[in-house]
Amino acid sequence: MVPAELLTAETKTRAAHNPKRPSITFAETVHVYSTTALHDYTDEEYRACWYSSEEYNKIEKEMLGQFKQLQDGCPFDAISCSRGLEQYLTVNASLKQSNKSKAQQIVLDEQDRQLEVEKNDENAISKAYQDVSSSCHLLWAAVLGHRDQQDAAQAYNDGDEDEILVAESSNSTLDKSLDGPEPLIPLLKVVVGVESPHGSRVALVSSQMLPLNMKYPFIGRRK
Repeated sequence: MVPAELLTAETKTRAAHNPKRPSITFAETVHVYSTTALHDYTDEEYRACWYSSEEYNKIEKEMLGQFKQLQDGCPFDAISCSRGLEQYLTVNASLKQSNKSKAQQIVLDEQDRQLEVEKNDENAISKAYQDVSSSCHLLWAAVLGHRDQQDAAQAYNDGDEDEILVAESSNSTLDKSLDGPEPLIPLLKVVVGVESPHGSRVALVSSQMLPLNMKYPFIGRRK
């Protein structure tokens, strides 16, 4: 806090009009903790920082078991999670490889362009890669968000099959997607209304960019 005698008239006026203005305070007691530097580690401590071959094999075995469970559509228990495994499903792996190839080609094209004009611009190469990779990250985040939306809707619905799905788009092929897991279209706005356990209507809204060649089942049923 600034001492009152150092405050100008203008500052005092602003402070008076902002009685709840955020301020910073410091604890009266200071706690200091020390840690061992990496170059001071013993051989045993250093090895403990890394996974051993046995631990890697155990992780891989658990991952394969969970992946098979994900492929079979079986529910996960409280201590298991499928997050991160979705990218290894056939359709998702194909999309990831396609995005990777596209990003590589963009970089090579930019390098060729710079060679033609005898220019060396690392920032341009970086930007070209980021432009394509960032859109891929947003797309994948949208796909995961859509799945989380489905899970949330099912949780709110608590087993009730009375669900409403409304999709808005100018594309006439959208009606087909409401009847089953047909390909979705870009810029699809999905609004899902479900009954919560308390009887109130809950609206879940999501906007995504989804590719035409990927299939995702809709929750609920068409009215």
